[in-house]
Amino acid sequence: MSKPDLTLFPVLKGTRRLDSNEVVLELFIPEELAYLNGHFDQIAIVPGVTQIHWAVYYAQQNFNKLIDAHQLTNVLSAEQTPFDGFYEMQVIKFKSLIFPKTTINLNLRFIDDSKKLYFRFYSETQEFSSGRLYFTSA
Repeated sequence: MSKPDLTLFPVLKGTRRLDSNEVVLELFIPEELAYLNGHFDQIAIVPGVTQIHWAVYYAQQNFNKLIDAHQLTNVLSAEQTPFDGFYEMQVIKFKSLIFPKTTINLNLRFIDDSKKLYFRFYSETQEFSSGRLYFTSA
């Protein structure tokens, strides 16, 4: 029996743009998510570092005119990290576990003047994580 293909990102079910600096994404967490494999032996959860990785990735996808291309790179590149241009994290909080086969929302708000990205993963009933990421200016 062959092993299923693993994926690096959730399934994007919908996008709602609140304004030019803010977006809400609806994401489904598949069982085949590569980051679930071996994170914990007893239970599959989305690691916190993966949530930050996704916040940066989706910010690049949705605010490509706001975040300079040299600041955020293609996260699949073996030569560069997804945090090129990354400066600092603040008030990062992981409040609830994210499990596979779950639909969640990701709110992203980017403040261009300060190069600050606010992120929040949540559902109708709970908040999973939130924080601020800062990037260097061009």
